[in-house]
Amino acid sequence: MKHLWLASVLTLVLAGCQSTSSLGAGLGQQQGQGTGLEGYVYKGPIQPACTDKAPCDAPFSGGFVVWQGSTVVAQFQSDAKGYFKVSLAPGSYTVAMDAQTQSLFPLRQSQSVEVGSSGMTQLTLTFDTGIR
Repeated sequence: MKHLWLASVLTLVLAGCQSTSSLGAGLGQQQGQGTGLEGYVYKGPIQPACTDKAPCDAPFSGGFVVWQGSTVVAQFQSDAKGYFKVSLAPGSYTVAMDAQTQSLFPLRQSQSVEVGSSGMTQLTLTFDTGIR
């Protein structure tokens, strides 16, 4: 009886581990075999006049969604330095700001990207602030 109880508990624990690991993939995120996007996000211009001492662009921290066709396949957040990394299978995608981040910008913006067949595809994303 003790062995049956232990086997039942072990089965439940293993099933719980399996379900939480699948949650870590995010909303429909397509996991690549070491492929995806990695890079930096910038916003600009950040002021009407740019000089050597006052650059036009700045790192941008925000939330983003990755679309493949009409399906959201991943979400990611860039950090305070604008850095991001997201695992994706090779293919063509569109990266756009999530709804909360988009509300900070005057225009709806997205960028088409291509994930290569090996390694992380290096990418710089730039979003227009509308400042002129």
